[in-house]
Amino acid sequence: MTVMEDDNLRQAAIVIASLELLPAQPSDLTYILRDPAQFRALLDPSLLDPSNRSSDSELVRYLHDSLDHARIEYWHKQIDILARDGVARPLLSSDTCDAPGYPARLAECWDAPPILFATAALDRESSSVAIIGSRSAGTEVIRDTHELAADLAATGTTIVSGLALGVDAAAHEGALAADGATVAVMGTG
Repeated sequence: MTVMEDDNLRQAAIVIASLELLPAQPSDLTYILRDPAQFRALLDPSLLDPSNRSSDSELVRYLHDSLDHARIEYWHKQIDILARDGVARPLLSSDTCDAPGYPARLAECWDAPPILFATAALDRESSSVAIIGSRSAGTEVIRDTHELAADLAATGTTIVSGLALGVDAAAHEGALAADGATVAVMGTG
């Protein structure tokens, strides 16, 4: 693992530890990550100006003062295991400024999550379509969803859905059956 990769994992660990403490919305942390000065201050406390409290975000100060280094180390180890084993890699919303990875269209949302985990790199230029539906859909709907997803995936369209049973699962399975790309969005932490 390179020093840069380890720095990225450490940044992700700080973000997750910050999410555990966050007295606000996750989108507030996304805002901090997208502001280079605030993000650097969150990562490196020496950048906080003790003589000028108004120059830094109160949330950055709170997070920095409250972060438990043992939690950061815990998350760093967990993320390192995921990355080393090829299970997933973290994508920070701050990556949208200078590095590929974080989905560009998601980054446009005001409440974009501060961190995502990806199992593979996506072609940011490809088209995508979300297919979502009932967990208890009938056999015909499941069959039609599978066929639709397979047809779309065969044209290079990425299929996006949740990982729920029913329509969502049929969409993923259809995309995979056509050797297409599929993205699973889990609505949980």
